[in-house]
Amino acid sequence: MTTAIFVGRPAIDRDKVGRWVWFFTASLFVVTALTGFAPRSLEILTGARRNPPLVVHVHAAIMGAWLALLFFQTLLVAMRRTAFHRTLGLAAFVLGPALLASLIAVTIWRFGERVLLSQTEVGARVLLNQGRSIVCFAIFFSWAMWVRKTDSETHKRMILLATVGP
Repeated sequence: MTTAIFVGRPAIDRDKVGRWVWFFTASLFVVTALTGFAPRSLEILTGARRNPPLVVHVHAAIMGAWLALLFFQTLLVAMRRTAFHRTLGLAAFVLGPALLASLIAVTIWRFGERVLLSQTEVGARVLLNQGRSIVCFAIFFSWAMWVRKTDSETHKRMILLATVGP
């Protein structure tokens, strides 16, 4: 008879858990980027690796800003601070196109570098792989911005998909 008391009552608050799952996912993106690029960055700082051109540093800064924005945006939603989330989200209208431009610029630089080293086959693979990332980012980012006011579920999924590629 005691089970009748719990009928119709959810075991967990799915909305609350869902909000924190998105934050956790964004946090994993940040941790992955730091884990993947920190060793290379340290090698550059210590002189063990050559310093890449300015275009790479600009791309790294923009991508870092993008990941920071994603992290804080998901944190704001998890904490139910959606008004500030919407205000801060306006930065995506600057960062998104800037990230797209930096992706294109780094891809062109990497392709040119491979061609100069007579590695045209490697350069072609760079173009193909990075080209896919560029197209996917542009599509998913545009889609996310288009539906941000009308479909929050699609908005958050498209933002995460846009972030996966680069």
